[in-house]
Amino acid sequence: MKPFGIAVWVVALPLMLWAQDKIQDFDSTESKFAAVDKEFSDSSVAEGPYRAFIRFTTEDAYILSTHRAPEYGRPAVQKFYGDFPAADSLVWTPIEARCSNDGSVGYTIGNYRYISKDSLGVYTTRTGKYMTVWKKQADGSLRAIADMGSPQQAVFDTSGNRISVRQALIRESTQDFLIEAGTYKIEEARSVSGGNVQRGNYITAWRLIRAGMKKVVADYQN
Repeated sequence: MKPFGIAVWVVALPLMLWAQDKIQDFDSTESKFAAVDKEFSDSSVAEGPYRAFIRFTTEDAYILSTHRAPEYGRPAVQKFYGDFPAADSLVWTPIEARCSNDGSVGYTIGNYRYISKDSLGVYTTRTGKYMTVWKKQADGSLRAIADMGSPQQAVFDTSGNRISVRQALIRESTQDFLIEAGTYKIEEARSVSGGNVQRGNYITAWRLIRAGMKKVVADYQN
């Protein structure tokens, strides 16, 4: 998870000296999603992100990296983390968790740090944000089905000069909750072929209020 996009590099102390981000209070159901995400991060530190992703993601999970087409399944994990340097470390902290009332699907949002060490022994940090979609499995465990690094809150132009087209790759819904992940394209409404087009990935979560009505609770893109 999660170093896939725009980031800031700063000189850092070794990992064991860092202060952890404060995790907000969650209700009893949401705390399970925050807890498994924290366990995911602990596994990444202890045994490396490759092994952690194998353990905590489904075999058909999507990796939604910045400015790239979605990567799918185990080949995506191998591509991003198969050769992760042993001296480097990837750690993250969930700061928001939401889920359906029955706890079958939900998401976490938080901050990540990618710590690398150069040939002179100097530690450097790349930071960013992430959003992960979780789904309960047949054995009752929670596993990630989509992961997106360096997300930005989506902002839509309501002037009518731009249009946004989204294509869902994952759509999970319950009686009270809906999460979608996929790709988007934003372009000028009156542009000719070959005009300026912005493309990327998105994850959106809605709380279903009643039949035919829903409220966005999270909408991120990269």
